[in-house]
Amino acid sequence: MTNQKLRFDPFPKTYGEIQENGIEILVTSPFIKEIKDYLTAHNKNAAFQLQRLYDQRTFNEADKQNRLAQIDCLQEELHKEYYAEVNNKLSIPIGFWYLCSDIKGIENTEISTQYLPDILRDYQVESVKAALKYKRAIISLATGLGKTLCALSIVICAIKAKKRCCIIVPTIDLVRQTIESCHKLKIENVSGAGGTYLYKPGCDVLVTTVDSAYKYIDRFEVIISDEAQHLAAKTWFNLLANALTSTHVYGFSATPYRTDGMDIAIHAWSGPIVYDRSAKWGIANGWLAEPKIYMVKITGLPFVRSKTISAFAYHKLATYKKTKQYLLEKIQTALKAGRTVMVIFSTVKAGQEFKKSCVGILDFDVAWAKYRVPFNDFKEGKTNLLVGNVKLFGEGVDVPRVSCIITLCNNDSEITTRQVIGRAMRIAEGKKDAIVLDIGFDSYEPYVRYFTHRSNIYKTIVDTVKEIEV
Repeated sequence: MTNQKLRFDPFPKTYGEIQENGIEILVTSPFIKEIKDYLTAHNKNAAFQLQRLYDQRTFNEADKQNRLAQIDCLQEELHKEYYAEVNNKLSIPIGFWYLCSDIKGIENTEISTQYLPDILRDYQVESVKAALKYKRAIISLATGLGKTLCALSIVICAIKAKKRCCIIVPTIDLVRQTIESCHKLKIENVSGAGGTYLYKPGCDVLVTTVDSAYKYIDRFEVIISDEAQHLAAKTWFNLLANALTSTHVYGFSATPYRTDGMDIAIHAWSGPIVYDRSAKWGIANGWLAEPKIYMVKITGLPFVRSKTISAFAYHKLATYKKTKQYLLEKIQTALKAGRTVMVIFSTVKAGQEFKKSCVGILDFDVAWAKYRVPFNDFKEGKTNLLVGNVKLFGEGVDVPRVSCIITLCNNDSEITTRQVIGRAMRIAEGKKDAIVLDIGFDSYEPYVRYFTHRSNIYKTIVDTVKEIEV
């Protein structure tokens, strides 16, 4: 079989019948075993945590019982089967409609694309039309290519078809941003839910976090999931499994995959990827700024044993004198060149330690999820330097004027790496280019491996990545 979630080639002679509840398909096929294998996921995170528990020492009976209980829970999460056997047939979530060579009722005939806003770029029009061919589909657009605008274009079309829409986002800050985007597009009767937002009965559009969505999801015919890679998470998965009144589900993501091996679950309720445009495509077609990427390996730092807990190793190396001196020098150089600079640490604590060494030289506060004042000032153009932790710079951060990113994350996550570099690639007036400086450490073996991994990711975006040792 080919990669179903990207090309969605069906299994031959596979007939699917949508059940009365609207969220299950009963499948008849000569390839039952192959479909079962395809719909079985192996949770890498659960396997890792299980191994840690097996290796853990217990000192009393209470600890032992607690450990055994955790092991039982993790073993249930280790293998996930997204099917049920029913009289030599399979019952599967409706999002897996693309496995069927013969299935009726999945085409969208109710929401028209004739009301798409004029401001859409050609590829954005293509993406929305590709999604609206079906009732359940995913659009993958690299950071900076306008996922939010495409999602809200579907909302506009759905409202014209007299369908109410629920937009699910990962954070409260994204609730606010999405509501503001709705207002800019003249989408009316919009409500938020979560944090300080209170649900407005009778609204046409609800923007909510997943936790708040449980109360209201059954009131909406169209569901749109921002950052669709979260759809495999238990809270998101269970939410959509209970959305019995929702006839249309669409997902949007720059990174529609996961590092825990649970990729297949992303598609269970929202269908296959029907449109995909990468960062490399965006650069080649002039929609994204091409970043100059420099990977800097700082040498001569204290040796850290590979078995050392990563958090301890990171703090020691990220706050070492040589690291801080090099970082300060590069920030000053970038600011003098008129660049707008983001500095990204893995932890808030490391950023605060760096701040102490900059007293009298640079004036800044460290931004993080619970202290966003520096971020808001940076976004409004009050300062050209923002220092924060990586969680702050994840999903939904949109500051196109950023022209220099210096990251000390030392992570091995492809999703995080692509999100971070995406902050520099947005096009803005007066912005000529972008620089990404990825700082790694050579004295802790896991970080050496992560350094190579990130370099390989960058090479899928740009042709040249310069590696430097200092």
